Amino acid sequence: MIEGLPEKLRNLRENRNLSRRMVSEQIGISQSILADYESGHRTPSLKIFMKLCAAYGCSPNILLGKDENQMVIDTSNFTEKQRVILNTLIQLIEEIGK
Repeated sequence: MIEGLPEKLRNLRENRNLSRRMVSEQIGISQSILADYESGHRTPSLKIFMKLCAAYGCSPNILLGKDENQMVIDTSNFTEKQRVILNTLIQLIEEIGK
């Protein structure tokens, strides 16, 4: 079990005013499995972990207790051109920050 993961999952969901039903339907699991993740009785697979990050609009680092200034953007519905543009934008922002 990832330390603090159950509390972080529950807090993220509640802070976004999402019900377990809403989240479980979005990521394709049952409400009881989500409740097990939030209580620490189960640990999500990597695939479900990433879906939870996308559902909550957060970086995996937040759930892992790392740098909270990063975020995850679900690009699964992006075209290849949109992904290239996004990556280019990210690179430009990183260069400006140097």
